[in-house]
Amino acid sequence: MSMSLSNLTISTKAPANSIIGQLALYDASGANVATKFQLTKNSAGYFVNSGNSLMTNRASIAPGYYSVRVRGVAQNERWQESGVFVIQVTST
Repeated sequence: MSMSLSNLTISTKAPANSIIGQLALYDASGANVATKFQLTKNSAGYFVNSGNSLMTNRASIAPGYYSVRVRGVAQNERWQESGVFVIQVTST
């Protein structure tokens, strides 16, 4: 099992609810698994998820690097995976 996020960068100029990237969970053969994603409590605040999209939660985020912890549970509930992604917020 592995978890991925399609993009790790967003601008400080992005409005609230801007999509940063798409989360995905893959099984051992590399097939995409239908998954329910949720951010762990320590990742709430600047970011939210809706389905498999990781999004900004605020209209203004200071430039820097932000750690986001995500838990994915396969919809068949046979697999569970956690991932940590570092989101770079740029001033451009």
